[in-house]
Amino acid sequence: MKTFTVAEIAAAEVLDSRGTPTIACKVLLKDGSVGFMQVPSGASTGQYEATELRDADMSRYFGKGVLQAVWNIESYLNAYIKDQTFSSIDAFDRRICELDATEQKSRLGANALLGLSGAFARAAARSCDRPLYAFLSNDAHELPIPFMNVINGGRHADNQLAIQEFMLVPHGFNAFSDAVRAGAEITHYLNEILVAQYGRAGRGDEGGFAPDMHDARQALDAITQAIDKSAYTTQQVGIALDLAASEYHSGQGYFIDKSEKNILDPVKWIEYISMLVNDYPVLSLEDVAADNDEQTWKSITRQLNKQVQIVGDDIFVTQEKRLSSGIQDGIANAILLKPNQVGSISETIATTSLAQKNGYGTIVSHRSGETEDAIIADIAVGLACRQIKTGPLRQSDRLAKYNRLLWIEKELGHAATFPNDYYLNRRALKQKVAEQG
Repeated sequence: MKTFTVAEIAAAEVLDSRGTPTIACKVLLKDGSVGFMQVPSGASTGQYEATELRDADMSRYFGKGVLQAVWNIESYLNAYIKDQTFSSIDAFDRRICELDATEQKSRLGANALLGLSGAFARAAARSCDRPLYAFLSNDAHELPIPFMNVINGGRHADNQLAIQEFMLVPHGFNAFSDAVRAGAEITHYLNEILVAQYGRAGRGDEGGFAPDMHDARQALDAITQAIDKSAYTTQQVGIALDLAASEYHSGQGYFIDKSEKNILDPVKWIEYISMLVNDYPVLSLEDVAADNDEQTWKSITRQLNKQVQIVGDDIFVTQEKRLSSGIQDGIANAILLKPNQVGSISETIATTSLAQKNGYGTIVSHRSGETEDAIIADIAVGLACRQIKTGPLRQSDRLAKYNRLLWIEKELGHAATFPNDYYLNRRALKQKVAEQG
């Protein structure tokens, strides 16, 4: 059996797409194989996420430095990992998580542990002379449907839109490259429409457009117009929403814009979401309720389960235990997977496996504070996740993921497939519901 002996580990404080510090890690194996990883960071974060360790030294980077996490890697973790031999990614991850010994990785930092975990995974793959996606699965061949953030709201933009992300979902194609092309062309049409209607398109935190809108229907109208103006149809390209509902939730209900004057109780909130689903080509809804509002989650899941994909992010935070509870309680039918929410590659794999065994959709996701690291592209293919959320076709930190997937498609050649049937059943049922009522 192949084993992997660690010769050296190193870390550095680098910057993410917001100009905020993050961690870069390197793992060198005894056979000369090297792996690197740069760790992303979220802005709209769930309260149950694993701990991102920051220095809190206000004299530098407004307290957001990561020098303590770097020290934890190069001093403490190095003392226990260097010269040690591991049989798998899982064995390595178990060891570093044991050294932290806290439930949410608050001692050493989930950002430190994930950086090491990803770097080791890549080094092990290189030691076996395989790309990471193939190292994760001998049968990796399917490229994921991309979720392309085109209009930003919520905490990602300065406009009045409470809904955080409006995304294109090019799903009805024979190849990933065709889907990317469709998304790119529609995005250019959308830019023209926004400039004509709002005078400027603007940009949000992740690089999507951030026009001066206050109503979700304005964004959905503009996106639908862009699809209609293109060579494609809403049978090929749908829309996904990340409502990030925890961000605009109070004890009374949910705000539909940032003025926080237009508040809907849970019943009216569900009616509002159902209206958006029925009136527009919406295929997927993420974080439809606050992460502590399980009753609304259950109600929305019961009502819309068969019509649209209902994605849990903040409520599950990529953690196997939380997903297991959600499955038992009938919450959502899909999960967003962000490795930095849990802190290691192997724990991400375990949560993905649990979701897939229970028929939940799986979407590997970037974070708003990204780097040019494209590891989630390999993870999406290697774990057969079928969907990936990695932002707009803009900025190198987002494009790196798309370009990596295009290269994987090239490497796979004729073996590459694309899940163009993924939304067929839900789309047909949604059409039937619309015709009936």
